[in-house]
Order: sequence, then C-alpha cells, then structure tokens
Amino acid sequence: MASVVDVTAEMNTQKALLETNTRLKMACEIASMGYWTNDLKTSEIIWSHEMHKIFETNPKTFELTLDNIKNRFHPEERHKLNMDTFSNFGINEIIESEQRIVTDSGKIKWILERIHLIRDESNVPLRLEGIAVDITKRKLHEQEIIESNERFKILAKATVEAIIDWDNVNDTIFFGEGFNTMFGYETGMADKNLWLKNIHSDDSERVIKDLKKAIKNSKKEFFNADYRFVKANGEIAYIQHKGIFIRNAEGEVTRIIGAMIDLTESLEKMNKIESQDKALRDISWTQSHVVRAPLANLLGLINLLKDNHKIGYTDEKLVEYIGESANKLDTIIHDIVNKTAQDNVN
Repeated sequence: MASVVDVTAEMNTQKALLETNTRLKMACEIASMGYWTNDLKTSEIIWSHEMHKIFETNPKTFELTLDNIKNRFHPEERHKLNMDTFSNFGINEIIESEQRIVTDSGKIKWILERIHLIRDESNVPLRLEGIAVDITKRKLHEQEIIESNERFKILAKATVEAIIDWDNVNDTIFFGEGFNTMFGYETGMADKNLWLKNIHSDDSERVIKDLKKAIKNSKKEFFNADYRFVKANGEIAYIQHKGIFIRNAEGEVTRIIGAMIDLTESLEKMNKIESQDKALRDISWTQSHVVRAPLANLLGLINLLKDNHKIGYTDEKLVEYIGESANKLDTIIHDIVNKTAQDNVN
C-alpha cells in the first residue's frame, strides 16, 4: 500500500522563507547591521555573523559573555551597559544609543544600537533583542564638519574682516567676531537683518539690487561691492565687501560667505597723502614762481650796488629796494613753512 501527499505548498513556503532570509542577510551585510539576542533566563547570548564582523571578533573563538562584550566597548561607554536594569524600557519601547567600541587591534569604531525588551504575559522580562549598525564613517564625517566649523569660527575671530555666513537652506546667518570688534554690534543674539539694516541709506538700494542680480545669475561665483556701513555708535565706515556663492547642481545659491573690510582708515590716509601731495605741488609752484621774483630782484639790486660801489657811487634808494625785496622773500618763506606745518598736523 502507498500514499501520496501534496507538499507543493509547503515547499513553496519554505522556498519563499529561504529567499526572504537570504535577502534579509544581504540587507544586513550591505547596511553593516548586526543582530543579537540575550536570553535573560538562560544567559545565552547569540550574535549574527555581521555582529562579529563589526566587532572584528572570531565567531569560533570569541566567547559571548557579558564581561567579554563589555570589554569590547570603550572604557567611557561601559557604565551604560547595565543589562540587569530594565526600568528604562517602556512597553514596546526601543531604546537607541550611539556607542564606541574598541577592536583587538586598537581601532575605535562607532555603532548605533537599538534594543528592545521582550516580556511575557505577566510583564516579566524574558529576552533582550538588538541591532548594531557601524556608523564610524558617519561619525568621522560629523567630526570633520565640527572641526571645520570650529576652524571657521576661530578664523572669523582672528581675521581683521567681518565675516558673514548666509545659510539659505536653513535661513540662518552667522556674524563673525568682526561685527563686534569693528562695528560694535553684539553678535550673540543679533538680528539676522543686522547687515541689511545698517547699510547706509544712500547705498542700500544699489547694493541689494546688485546682490539679488548676482544671486539670480547661475554663472556668477563672486560678489563685490563698495558701500558705507553704519556702526553701532552711529559712525560711518567705508566698506569693501567680497563674497562667494555656493550653489547646488541646479545653480541655486545654498550659501553665501562674505567678508567686509573696513577701508575708513586707509581712505583717510589716502586723503591725507593726496592733501600733502597737493600742498607739495603748491609749494613747488610757489618756489618756482613766487619766490623767484623777489629773489631775482634781490640779486639784481645787489649786483647793481656792487657796480656803483666800484665807481664810488652810493645810492640809499638802492639799499632801500634791497631791504624791501628781502622782507618780501622772508614773508613768502614764512608762508611756506606755516603751510607745510599745517599739512603735517592734518
């Protein structure tokens, strides 16, 4: 006697389950995600292959005990690994944390853990289940961003320029230390319109119009402008503004970094130099024209006096003319000296 049973449905179910498990395993490997369980009654701990890969342990030789696992965590993280306390777990709650681990080779890794507590019908803890994801690359990238931002802030403090960093995506603006040291504004709780509101009223429309035009031009990388800026004390600063646009793939501006240079002192020095140069030109013209006339008269009169002296003739009028020319020359020289002194003071 023989009997035949149709197991097609069961075979199809087993095949589908096998395919699902295979895909799940591949997904865990791609995501660098390991799975583990800790049976609270038997103290049996099970790690997936990916868990051993993340911790860089050998599944054949690494004994899965709480002490051994704790020793793989960074010393500063071990106090968090108290698996005997379950009061932090709410019903169906998943606790998430980021931890550092140390491999046998001394390499430090970051993992993201999600842990779930399984309870029985009487709410008694039965088993801990968790996943661990290797997030080392992400943490290193975040650290690079933090360090980059710190360097930027230090540079913003050290530079003689006032730095502005517009984040158009998040609608935030960072004002560098220069806004306080150069212009007297408190940057801690500064209004994000601080820059816009304090461009001189006669320059504001022109500067903003040029900025908007540059932003709309997707090929434009830089922005330059000269304008007046009102300090916190009401004084006017003459500014040279240089900015750079950071654009996305569509050419839209996502960030603008600008530097404001206070040219007030430089312009004052240039004006002083120009004033002194003009004074020197005036003095040169005076020497070549005004001084020459009384000096030529004086020299001519002296020669005439010498000639008269040779023939024994004395002309008192001639001596008087010589005195007048000398006094006129002395007056001109005093005027030059006074003008030079005045320009030096200015």
